[in-house]
Amino acid sequence: MSARIDELQTFALIARTGSLATASRELGVAPSTVTKQLQALERRLGVRLVHRTTRRVVLTELGRRYRQRVDRLLEELTDMDAEIRDLHAA
Repeated sequence: MSARIDELQTFALIARTGSLATASRELGVAPSTVTKQLQALERRLGVRLVHRTTRRVVLTELGRRYRQRVDRLLEELTDMDAEIRDLHAA
């Protein structure tokens, strides 16, 4: 499950930055790691989420739709973590 969450976080960052290289810098991982995570996600889904060029990536229509759901999911996970930490601290 953790690998899937990593893939989703990587995809969300690629979508936000429009760049595999920028995503890898922000995540502090090698560019090949970002590429492999994106490829694994696309392979698991059986669809292309981004069009890659030498300078940038552009979301496909399915990629845009998927990003909306991924963003909501990641936000919910963040909120859930914060809630549990707050409850524990209280």
